[in-house]
Amino acid sequence: RRTLGTVEQYLPQQDRSLQIRGYQKLGQTYRLIGELETSQTHLKTALALAEEQEQAPILLELGNTLQAQDDGPGAIALYQQAAMVATSADVRVKARLNGLKTQTAANSFPPDQLTSLADDIAAMQAGRGQIYAYINAAQSCLKLGSPHALQTAAQLLAQAIQTSVALHDSHAEAYGRGYLGHVYEISQQWSEAQTLTQEAIAIAQSINATDIIYQWQWQLGRLLKQ
Repeated sequence: RRTLGTVEQYLPQQDRSLQIRGYQKLGQTYRLIGELETSQTHLKTALALAEEQEQAPILLELGNTLQAQDDGPGAIALYQQAAMVATSADVRVKARLNGLKTQTAANSFPPDQLTSLADDIAAMQAGRGQIYAYINAAQSCLKLGSPHALQTAAQLLAQAIQTSVALHDSHAEAYGRGYLGHVYEISQQWSEAQTLTQEAIAIAQSINATDIIYQWQWQLGRLLKQ
């Protein structure tokens, strides 16, 4: 807390660019330690200093703070604004994913936005960030539960698996195959679900990923019971 106070004291003396980054990081840090009003104050200061092309990451953080304050509608509005002004595909996708998560929790996500979200993720640079964006979007689709959402989730996870194989990212591949198995589990396609789940377990065991092995073993147990 003393270090944060020191940063706050010296920031007004710095150039505008450093002030923007500093107030944004302060806002993020205060959110993480639970001081949400202080977080909001610093992020609004950063936003006031920023030009339009610099605002998207700040709007994203401000949305996260409002989400932590249980202001879902306010957070969604900020996520949408961040996605609209973002010049970076990564920031745009993060804003849209956070908005999707918030909207699915309130069961208010328009299904027609799923296609454009998949297009935005595809525009990201290939890497772990893109893979987990596909997986996170698929998880939100699973919560929607409609046939269209399940089909979209399967497509997103297929893309995640394809990219993880190309990049030799076994940890991400295990997640992708496991969640795709869960899609088939929900659809009651037991054989396909079991195959994918067993593949996920085998991959996770090959890299000793104990943090995810249990999850797919639990899933395989449910499938064997069926």
